[in-house]
Amino acid sequence: MEAKRKRFVSVTVAPSLTDAVYKQWYDSYLVKGVLTPVNISDSKFAFVPKFQVNASITYDFPIPQDLGKLSLRGSYYYQSAIQTAEVNTSNCGPDGLYANCHNGYGALPGYGLGSARIDWHSVAAAPIDVSIFVNNITNKFYRPGAENAVGILGFASYSFGDPRTVGVEARVRFGRTIE
Repeated sequence: MEAKRKRFVSVTVAPSLTDAVYKQWYDSYLVKGVLTPVNISDSKFAFVPKFQVNASITYDFPIPQDLGKLSLRGSYYYQSAIQTAEVNTSNCGPDGLYANCHNGYGALPGYGLGSARIDWHSVAAAPIDVSIFVNNITNKFYRPGAENAVGILGFASYSFGDPRTVGVEARVRFGRTIE
Protein backbone atom coordinates (compact mmCIF):
# COMPACT_ATOMS: atom_id res chain seq x y z
CA MET A 1 0.00 0.00 0.00
CA GLU A 2 1.10 3.51 -0.72
CA ALA A 3 1.50 6.18 1.93
CA LYS A 4 -1.56 7.83 3.39
CA ARG A 5 -2.53 11.28 2.19
CA LYS A 6 -2.23 14.11 4.67
CA ARG A 7 -5.36 15.55 6.18
CA PHE A 8 -6.48 18.67 4.43
CA VAL A 9 -9.23 21.10 5.35
CA SER A 10 -10.28 23.97 3.15
CA VAL A 11 -12.74 26.70 4.04
CA THR A 12 -14.30 29.06 1.51
CA VAL A 13 -16.49 32.06 2.26
CA ALA A 14 -17.78 34.31 -0.52
CA PRO A 15 -20.00 37.16 0.70
CA SER A 16 -21.66 39.74 -1.52
CA LEU A 17 -23.22 43.07 -0.55
CA THR A 18 -25.15 45.08 -3.13
CA ASP A 19 -26.55 48.51 -2.30
CA ALA A 20 -28.31 49.36 -5.57
CA VAL A 21 -30.52 52.46 -5.55
CA TYR A 22 -32.20 54.57 -8.21
CA LYS A 23 -31.06 58.18 -7.98
CA GLN A 24 -34.06 59.47 -9.88
CA TRP A 25 -36.88 57.58 -11.55
CA TYR A 26 -40.30 58.90 -12.50
CA ASP A 27 -43.31 57.38 -14.18
CA SER A 28 -46.61 58.99 -15.08
CA TYR A 29 -50.27 58.04 -15.15
CA LEU A 30 -53.61 59.70 -15.80
CA VAL A 31 -55.38 61.43 -12.91
CA LYS A 32 -58.74 62.86 -14.00
CA GLY A 33 -57.48 63.09 -17.58
CA VAL A 34 -54.20 64.82 -16.63
CA LEU A 35 -50.84 63.06 -17.08
CA THR A 36 -49.41 63.10 -13.54
CA PRO A 37 -45.80 62.28 -12.67
CA VAL A 38 -45.06 59.95 -9.77
CA ASN A 39 -41.64 59.47 -8.16
CA ILE A 40 -40.83 55.75 -8.11
CA SER A 41 -37.15 56.11 -7.09
CA ASP A 42 -37.76 54.12 -3.90
CA SER A 43 -38.27 50.97 -5.99
CA LYS A 44 -35.81 48.20 -5.20
CA PHE A 45 -33.97 46.52 -8.06
CA ALA A 46 -35.85 43.37 -9.08
CA PHE A 47 -34.22 40.03 -8.21
CA VAL A 48 -31.18 41.73 -6.60
CA PRO A 49 -30.67 40.63 -2.98
CA LYS A 50 -28.86 43.08 -0.73
CA PHE A 51 -26.76 40.28 0.81
CA GLN A 52 -25.63 36.82 -0.30
CA VAL A 53 -23.07 34.43 1.09
CA ASN A 54 -21.71 31.07 -0.01
CA ALA A 55 -19.65 29.18 2.55
CA SER A 56 -18.19 25.70 2.51
CA ILE A 57 -15.78 23.48 4.36
CA THR A 58 -14.11 20.45 2.81
CA TYR A 59 -12.23 17.72 4.64
CA ASP A 60 -9.99 15.30 2.73
CA PHE A 61 -9.68 12.01 4.61
CA PRO A 62 -6.16 10.59 5.09
CA ILE A 63 -6.55 7.33 3.17
CA PRO A 64 -3.86 5.54 1.19
CA GLN A 65 -3.40 6.99 -2.30
CA ASP A 66 -4.00 3.62 -3.95
CA LEU A 67 -7.55 3.68 -2.53
CA GLY A 68 -8.32 7.01 -4.17
CA LYS A 69 -9.30 10.36 -2.69
CA LEU A 70 -12.14 10.61 -0.16
CA SER A 71 -13.57 13.96 0.88
CA LEU A 72 -16.53 15.35 2.79
CA ARG A 73 -17.96 18.77 1.99
CA GLY A 74 -20.59 20.84 3.77
CA SER A 75 -21.89 24.08 2.30
CA TYR A 76 -24.34 26.84 3.13
CA TYR A 77 -25.97 29.48 0.91
CA TYR A 78 -27.92 32.49 2.17
CA GLN A 79 -29.76 35.17 0.22
CA SER A 80 -31.58 38.15 1.71
CA ALA A 81 -35.08 39.20 0.62
CA ILE A 82 -35.73 40.24 -2.99
CA GLN A 83 -38.38 42.16 -4.87
CA THR A 84 -39.83 40.48 -7.98
CA ALA A 85 -41.28 43.45 -9.85
CA GLU A 86 -39.12 46.11 -11.45
CA VAL A 87 -41.48 48.88 -10.32
CA ASN A 88 -42.29 48.23 -6.66
CA THR A 89 -42.64 51.70 -5.23
CA SER A 90 -44.58 52.53 -2.11
CA ASN A 91 -45.60 55.86 -3.68
CA CYS A 92 -49.17 55.37 -4.85
CA GLY A 93 -49.47 58.86 -6.33
CA PRO A 94 -51.51 61.86 -5.20
CA ASP A 95 -54.82 59.98 -5.52
CA GLY A 96 -53.49 56.62 -4.33
CA LEU A 97 -54.33 54.91 -7.62
CA TYR A 98 -50.94 54.51 -9.28
CA ALA A 99 -51.24 51.00 -10.79
CA ASN A 100 -47.64 49.96 -10.11
CA CYS A 101 -47.81 50.79 -6.42
CA HIS A 102 -47.22 47.30 -5.09
CA ASN A 103 -46.65 48.11 -1.43
CA GLY A 104 -44.57 44.95 -1.01
CA TYR A 105 -46.58 42.53 -3.16
CA GLY A 106 -44.17 40.14 -4.80
CA ALA A 107 -41.46 40.56 -2.17
CA LEU A 108 -39.80 37.24 -1.38
CA PRO A 109 -38.22 36.61 2.02
CA GLY A 110 -34.58 35.64 2.40
CA TYR A 111 -33.61 32.02 2.86
CA GLY A 112 -30.65 29.81 3.69
CA LEU A 113 -29.87 26.32 2.41
CA GLY A 114 -27.39 23.72 3.61
CA SER A 115 -25.96 20.78 1.71
CA ALA A 116 -23.47 17.97 2.23
CA ARG A 117 -21.53 15.73 -0.10
CA ILE A 118 -19.13 12.77 0.14
CA ASP A 119 -16.90 12.22 -2.89
CA TRP A 120 -14.70 9.20 -3.51
CA HIS A 121 -12.53 9.82 -6.58
CA SER A 122 -10.55 7.04 -8.27
CA VAL A 123 -12.17 4.29 -6.19
CA ALA A 124 -9.44 1.73 -5.45
CA ALA A 125 -7.29 3.27 -8.23
CA ALA A 126 -10.01 2.57 -10.83
CA PRO A 127 -11.29 5.29 -13.18
CA ILE A 128 -14.51 5.46 -11.14
CA ASP A 129 -15.82 8.29 -8.99
CA VAL A 130 -18.78 7.88 -6.61
CA SER A 131 -20.60 10.63 -4.71
CA ILE A 132 -23.45 10.77 -2.23
CA PHE A 133 -25.14 14.12 -1.65
CA VAL A 134 -27.94 15.82 0.26
CA ASN A 135 -29.20 19.22 -0.90
CA ASN A 136 -31.48 21.40 1.24
CA ILE A 137 -30.68 19.29 4.31
CA THR A 138 -33.30 20.97 6.53
CA ASN A 139 -36.01 20.60 3.86
CA LYS A 140 -36.52 24.38 3.89
CA PHE A 141 -39.59 25.68 2.04
CA TYR A 142 -38.49 28.68 -0.03
CA ARG A 143 -39.46 30.66 -3.10
CA PRO A 144 -36.47 31.66 -5.26
CA GLY A 145 -38.49 33.50 -7.90
CA ALA A 146 -41.81 34.91 -8.98
CA GLU A 147 -43.60 36.59 -11.84
CA ASN A 148 -45.19 39.70 -10.42
CA ALA A 149 -48.15 41.03 -12.40
CA VAL A 150 -50.02 42.60 -9.46
CA GLY A 151 -50.03 46.11 -10.93
CA ILE A 152 -51.09 44.98 -14.41
CA LEU A 153 -53.15 41.80 -14.04
CA GLY A 154 -53.76 41.66 -10.31
CA PHE A 155 -51.81 38.50 -9.45
CA ALA A 156 -48.35 37.11 -8.79
CA SER A 157 -47.14 33.56 -9.43
CA TYR A 158 -44.28 31.96 -7.53
CA SER A 159 -41.71 29.27 -8.21
CA PHE A 160 -40.80 26.96 -5.37
CA GLY A 161 -37.33 25.69 -4.51
CA ASP A 162 -36.38 22.05 -4.49
CA PRO A 163 -37.16 20.10 -1.31
CA ARG A 164 -34.53 17.97 0.41
CA THR A 165 -32.86 15.95 -2.30
CA VAL A 166 -30.71 12.89 -1.62
CA GLY A 167 -28.78 11.27 -4.43
CA VAL A 168 -25.91 9.18 -5.65
CA GLU A 169 -23.70 10.01 -8.61
CA ALA A 170 -21.28 7.68 -10.35
CA ARG A 171 -18.85 8.48 -13.12
CA VAL A 172 -16.60 6.22 -15.16
CA ARG A 173 -13.69 7.81 -17.04
CA PHE A 174 -12.71 6.28 -20.36
CA GLY A 175 -9.39 6.78 -22.12
CA ARG A 176 -6.31 8.50 -20.79
CA THR A 177 -6.48 11.19 -18.16
CA ILE A 178 -4.26 14.21 -18.72
CA GLU A 179 -2.95 15.69 -15.49
